[in-house]
Amino acid sequence: MQLRSRLIKRWKRLLGDDVLLDMSSLIPFYKNIWREACTKIAADFSEITDGIWKVSRNERMTLIHNYKVQIDDPVVLNIAGNKALCYRLLSEHDMPVPPYETFTIHSIGKAKEFMEKHKGSLFVVKPSQGTSGARGITTHVRSLRECTHAAALASLYGKEILIERLIPGESYRLLILDGRMIHAVRRRGMHVTGNGFSTVCQLVEEENRLRQKQNLPCIAIDRDLEATLKVQGFSGQSILGEGQTILVKSYPSRQQKTSEYRTVFNEDVSESVCRGLQDEAVRAASIIQSRFAGVDIITLDLTVPLGESGGVINEINTTPGLHHHFNLTNGTGCLPAADVLNYLLRRNQRSE
Repeated sequence: MQLRSRLIKRWKRLLGDDVLLDMSSLIPFYKNIWREACTKIAADFSEITDGIWKVSRNERMTLIHNYKVQIDDPVVLNIAGNKALCYRLLSEHDMPVPPYETFTIHSIGKAKEFMEKHKGSLFVVKPSQGTSGARGITTHVRSLRECTHAAALASLYGKEILIERLIPGESYRLLILDGRMIHAVRRRGMHVTGNGFSTVCQLVEEENRLRQKQNLPCIAIDRDLEATLKVQGFSGQSILGEGQTILVKSYPSRQQKTSEYRTVFNEDVSESVCRGLQDEAVRAASIIQSRFAGVDIITLDLTVPLGESGGVINEINTTPGLHHHFNLTNGTGCLPAADVLNYLLRRNQRSE
């Protein structure tokens, strides 16, 4: 099984069919981001070599490597890279995380027991540490057979594997810098609005007819839709009140049974995040002593704290890609890079 997964993965890369993001391909993009930020804060920008730049202002300077900056130390980065450890640390501080279990390819019985304990749920299987960009992650796992396939994929990236209960909701990344939220983005799901007499299934059908005319992706009737409705107390036969809008899909496209699915944020929601949710993201970053982090949250309602919405923190990224915060479908393209550089230049003394 593991050999088969490895061969398929290698073949996809040879064909150029690996959809996961190669961060080195973003060097020109990040060069423009940092250069624009320097212009905004009246700092000097110079290139040391391809992908490594120096930013200076007065007697202070800092170095940047593509999307990486000199803020958190290697210990913090390693803690954040261990998903199971982060979950444990957050749980010890009463922060909401998905129910989870760790196992290896040779102890898959632990995953089976976990799935039986949460019977009727969908699950996410992923490497416990050392990966980014959705590598090795399988979502919407329902059966032990699917879990076995997903574990084989995850094991390509490390020995320890994490299984967690899938939490339906929209995905958010709250960008935290020095104890405050400086920006927030959402991967917008798919919604329908009621008319007082149509069922959810009928509303989806009507929405799909409109989407087809506009050449837009249709709402797939799949596991994601079923789970997203269920957690809100709805089914396909539920009738929504007139003007009542609900989320019907957490993901904007059909979910395959085994796929590495990279989250693409597409909407600026910085002005909509409630103070309680901001405080929870700040606290999550502080628990692992990170000063610069993208705190990933899944929730049905960003206007209330996670305890009220049933949402969870599902990852802390201590090398948060600022490309997630640019070129969004709404807004003008926030420039949090300027905030990051100001922070670095305030604290770094030039040493040349």
